[in-house]
Amino acid sequence: VLQVHVVNADGTGDHAVTRMPRDEGSAQIPAWSPDGRRLAIQVTNGPKHLGHIWVIDLASGAATKLGAHTEPYHDEVPAWFPDGQRIAFQSDRTGRLEVWVMRVVGEEQRQLTK
Repeated sequence: VLQVHVVNADGTGDHAVTRMPRDEGSAQIPAWSPDGRRLAIQVTNGPKHLGHIWVIDLASGAATKLGAHTEPYHDEVPAWFPDGQRIAFQSDRTGRLEVWVMRVVGEEQRQLTK
């Protein structure tokens, strides 16, 4: 299972910031929040055909799954809006990859492209 690590610019201080359970999948594609205190990550479980966006609070280590679902689709490649309140991501919910947006609390998911 892949995990996301943070390392100092000089190569020291390597430490994992995710500890995803194997049944959730592999953590990858990190994106820093505008204030540098959180990471949005993609967690993909290939065998289950599921992908979710998670937010990691770097100070506490708390991990929150956004827009949880059980349908066989992938939410992936997170990118923060400059306000730090929304995340854009791509999803194949409609049967093809489209750009979506949701609030950092996982609410108000809506499709932006068609």
